[in-house]
Amino acid sequence: LERARRVLGGFDLDPASCPEANEQVQAERYFTRAQDGLAQDWYGRIWLNPPYGRGRANHRAFVATLLREYHAGHVHAAILLVRSATAEQWFQPLWDFPICFVRGRVRFISPDGMHPRSSNTQGTALVSIGNDPDRFTENFSDVGTVYVPR
Repeated sequence: LERARRVLGGFDLDPASCPEANEQVQAERYFTRAQDGLAQDWYGRIWLNPPYGRGRANHRAFVATLLREYHAGHVHAAILLVRSATAEQWFQPLWDFPICFVRGRVRFISPDGMHPRSSNTQGTALVSIGNDPDRFTENFSDVGTVYVPR
């Protein structure tokens, strides 16, 4: 999170969060599951870690909304954390942006903020949308391989 914060200069919005997660993210505003972030207006600098897990994952909708709001000019820049599911249809538009493929498995913190979860069984990608590619590479190259489209 600190690396993403350095790239973006802070987070205006986390559209898929909860009070406990926002203690770490520190976005100025966030939407909970009950508020349905997909139905809200997105703006500014975004941190987005779409919901994971059986019956909760909806990467396609979150990625589509992020890209739509970015191309409409509502979202100025974003860091998106997703599964590195490069063969999935929802991932294809992300190849237009710098991506860090994280080495190893990311250990996510549980909602109580205390216990790292070890259930992550897939690789992780961090996608930089609307940010300076050099700044993104500088901040993320030591955690994985950074792809920058030409």
